[in-house]
Parts: sequence; C-alpha cells; structure tokens
Amino acid sequence: MKMENEEIAESYFQEEDYEKAMKFIQLERLYHEQLLANLSAIQEQWETKWKTVQPQTVTPLRNSEKGFNGEDFERLTKICATHQE
Repeated sequence: MKMENEEIAESYFQEEDYEKAMKFIQLERLYHEQLLANLSAIQEQWETKWKTVQPQTVTPLRNSEKGFNGEDFERLTKICATHQE
C-alpha cells in the first residue's frame, strides 16, 4: 500500500515528531502546487486551441463549475477513485 506524504506526516505528528511531520506536509503541499501549475498550463493550451476552433463561443471556465453536468462529475469521480488506488 502506497502512503501519501499527508499520511506519513500524520503518522509522524501522532508520534510527536513534529519536524518530520512538517517536512512531509510541506512536500505534499509542493506536490499539489506543482500539480495545479501543470493543470493550469494544460488548461491554457487547451483554451487557446478551443479559441482557434470556435472563437465566438469560448468563455473562460477557470474556477467555475459552469458547463459541468452530472455525467461530467461522475467521470471525474471515477478518475479520482482510480488515481487514489
């Protein structure tokens, strides 16, 4: 079973090894910040491509749930569940 940095940090915290706990939680934060940066870059590339295909209909969807339906969220839920495994 793979342990995430957050779980490792929690384990060290419970053992009162606060220095190691802080280091692992910082690693987890850096991981997520990098992941968000990568996703933002991909989104910008895709929006640029989308604008060249349909320039009149494009409105930025950043930080919005606009345009998502139940099927989209169901697909996202499956992806997240698979990713956690």
